Amino acid sequence: MKRLITSLIIFIVLIGWSASAQVVDSVSTSKAPDMNKIQQVAKSKNKYNKLMARYLENDPTLTLEEYQQIYYGFIFQEEYNPYNKPSFKDDLVTSLYYKENPTRRQCDIIIECAEKSLEVDPFNLEQINYLIYAYRAQNKINLANFWQTRLNNVLRTILSTGNGKSPEDAWHVIDIGHEYALVEFINDNYIIDRSEFIAPHFDHIIIKQNSANSTNGFFFNIKYSIDNYNKRFSK
Repeated sequence: MKRLITSLIIFIVLIGWSASAQVVDSVSTSKAPDMNKIQQVAKSKNKYNKLMARYLENDPTLTLEEYQQIYYGFIFQEEYNPYNKPSFKDDLVTSLYYKENPTRRQCDIIIECAEKSLEVDPFNLEQINYLIYAYRAQNKINLANFWQTRLNNVLRTILSTGNGKSPEDAWHVIDIGHEYALVEFINDNYIIDRSEFIAPHFDHIIIKQNSANSTNGFFFNIKYSIDNYNKRFSK
């Protein structure tokens, strides 16, 4: 729960609405990921590792289909664990994140810890956001933009899997924390009221109603994280 609350809060700070609007508009079609095809690619270590290497380099030639193979293919890798993620000085990093004017050394600590976390969890959007923050605070704009591009591409991949308006058209995520990231990415005026679970594997994120929006909420398919939880803990 602490991680979910932290995820909800931290994404309010850095994701710009103008940039996110461009990415949202760039997703012209949406449909559920072809998990059979994705699994075939993911089960080939050679193919998947090559795709992952390109993802880590922000290869601009990666297609949306390849991003789906990378992101959703991660659930078939041994490293995939959306629960009990390893963290490095997590409490310290969080406290530094909220400093108004962090020192260069404090930013270095954030960067070091975030990079260690991302080595084992390359889709940890919370840690990517920490990196963007730290590099911007150090005025290393090119590095901040590098990580912003990665964040945008992951969220664009999720957006390509549905429209979020119903369980049938839910957005597919491999980590519950990604739900909050995507909602903030779509519109930073949205204020999340609560979430409710809908069997068998959906989350409904309910948005507080105000004059700035007319959206009731969004649906997310969390089957992959539920299956992983059952595999690990329901024995």
